[in-house]
Amino acid sequence: MNAALNLGSRSLGLAAPNPAVGAILVKNGVVVGRGATAPGGRPHAERIAIDEAQEAARGATLYVTLEPCSHVGGSPPCADAVIAAGVARVVSAMEDPNPLVKGHGHARLRDAGIAVAVGAGAEQARRNHRGHILKVTASRPCVRLKLAETADGFASAGPHDPRLRITGPIADLRVQVMRSTHEAIMVGVGTALADDPALTVRLAGLDRKPLRVVLDTSLRLPERSRLAAAARDIPTLAIAGEGASDEAGRRLAGLGVMIERVPLDAEGHVDLGLALRTLAARGITRVFSEGGPRVAARLIALGLADEVALISAERPLGRPGVPALDAEARAALADGSRCRLAEMAAYGPDTLRLWERVEQASQRSA
Repeated sequence: MNAALNLGSRSLGLAAPNPAVGAILVKNGVVVGRGATAPGGRPHAERIAIDEAQEAARGATLYVTLEPCSHVGGSPPCADAVIAAGVARVVSAMEDPNPLVKGHGHARLRDAGIAVAVGAGAEQARRNHRGHILKVTASRPCVRLKLAETADGFASAGPHDPRLRITGPIADLRVQVMRSTHEAIMVGVGTALADDPALTVRLAGLDRKPLRVVLDTSLRLPERSRLAAAARDIPTLAIAGEGASDEAGRRLAGLGVMIERVPLDAEGHVDLGLALRTLAARGITRVFSEGGPRVAARLIALGLADEVALISAERPLGRPGVPALDAEARAALADGSRCRLAEMAAYGPDTLRLWERVEQASQRSA
């Protein structure tokens, strides 16, 4: 199962709108077939593994990181393919919370005389499939929030200071890897204006172009920004308020920027919950937010940050700056009932700490 989970994780950022499933067929102690969900979500992992194994699948054990589907979608049910292949036993990490599946796949396998065991690797499977789980249960993608801070807790210097380069090349490489496992990279317009980021995956030999998303209430994204200028080559979406300028929208759309409009929240910003639902409707299951301190604080306060990756540098700023997180957000990370520290690692002189949002019992059972 660990091998299947690792195999499936290679498709994170590629498999949407479907989950990144891993499947391994074993017969007489030998791996006879392997599969991970293909880019775009099809073929499914089980079918790829069965096609590789061919006749060797008969009498084999299938290790799969999510319940095989039992409904007709873009392809026939995987449960039927498993039965037709003559698989003798299925070890499934977790039940699929999708109401169209939710136990029916396992039941169909058992009805066909296949031995089914559920639960091996469930914790990691829930982590790998968090985007799929939230998409089918909460109509939103999962969100990993990333922030970099100086040793004294600042994300940037004063408004007239040059842009800070906080982290070193090793930590920066880890960030690129994290970007590559998400279908969308999201920032607030403040970050877009201050830093003019490219929001691309820059890893040698890896060609991935996540959707670039700007939360831009009033459509202030400059036409000469790197995001707008490259929108015809790299998919770019501005999520604006309903009252944003039509003329600004037409100018950006003329450059290839896609525009979505959503209602504003009580503070006059793009409603984050509705923005995430908009992304889910586009098939996005995993969002990497690099939106800066304000967006970060709102995501944490609203319980929409499913993971928080905070990278702390070795050196302090040594003068007043913009805090990476406000006091309320830091208190939320320290509150064990809301967040738990899942990972801590050194990347050169920088330290990464990764918190996970504590899920409710009903979510864990899903």
